[in-house]
Amino acid sequence: MIILLVTSPLTAQLICRKPVVDLGRVAQARRIDVTFLLENKGTVPVRLRDVRVSCFCAKVKKRPVSLAPGGTGKLVITLDTGAFEGPVAKSILVTWDGSRQGALDLAFRLNVHPSWALEESVLHLGGGCPGEVLRGEVGVSADEGVHLSLGSHQGPFRSRLLMEKGGRRGVLKVEWTIPAKSKLGRKEALVEVRSDDPRKPNQFARIIAVVEGDLQVRPRRLDLGLRKSNVGLTRWVVLSSRAGRPFKIRRILENAFLVVEGDGGEALPVHRLRVTLPPGLPEGPKRGDLWVETDHPEGARIRIPYTFRIMKP
Repeated sequence: MIILLVTSPLTAQLICRKPVVDLGRVAQARRIDVTFLLENKGTVPVRLRDVRVSCFCAKVKKRPVSLAPGGTGKLVITLDTGAFEGPVAKSILVTWDGSRQGALDLAFRLNVHPSWALEESVLHLGGGCPGEVLRGEVGVSADEGVHLSLGSHQGPFRSRLLMEKGGRRGVLKVEWTIPAKSKLGRKEALVEVRSDDPRKPNQFARIIAVVEGDLQVRPRRLDLGLRKSNVGLTRWVVLSSRAGRPFKIRRILENAFLVVEGDGGEALPVHRLRVTLPPGLPEGPKRGDLWVETDHPEGARIRIPYTFRIMKP
């Protein structure tokens, strides 16, 4: 009688039953540990060769040197969240030797929130004429025990920081009375908010406002979109005086594509121009400028760019 003994091959297999760890919401400027439980599912010992993390902010705190068959060991990664804000995801590559060489991919993710923050870093106050008051606000959030105040840098704006009882939520209110002799155009400045948290001592909100004149043009640009060559289109352009000052449209300069009709040569505080894109134009992208001349001191010659594209019917 011949007895054959069949043996299974000796193998090594390193696994992690939870290869992705979700740490959830974590405070900024903290050191936290991420733990992975490694297991040797093979029949021969496994030796860990290397552990590589995809960020210099994370270090290997603890790792097993080797695992016997069926054995387990903890891999602990320490992460410093000081450089992060918002969602964070990092990967880890573990290489190992046994009956063969192998690699194991691990990862962790978290959402880092600062001890306090302005909900928006840019605040648009809109536009207005000299003498008008522009107002806006930005939400503020803070952890319990963090005290906030306005900094010395406020630009030309008047700012107030109003926090709810307990100091967890609040609002930064900003207003600006446009000086009488302001030049027309975009204005920007910074408003500083300070905290007693040394990890984040201050943050700036960029404030943007536009000083407009008396003459308003809406829209400032005509985007007529994609049109079929056999279909026309009508849009309106409105010229108006914010102060209600009557003015005349002297003439509308001819252009290659648009048909523009005014409302006569009367002096009115508001003028409506009928702009028509006629059918039958050749295919392809088109662009140009609509020019309108008025007797308003701010609008002797007004340029309104336009774009559109004609396709087959």
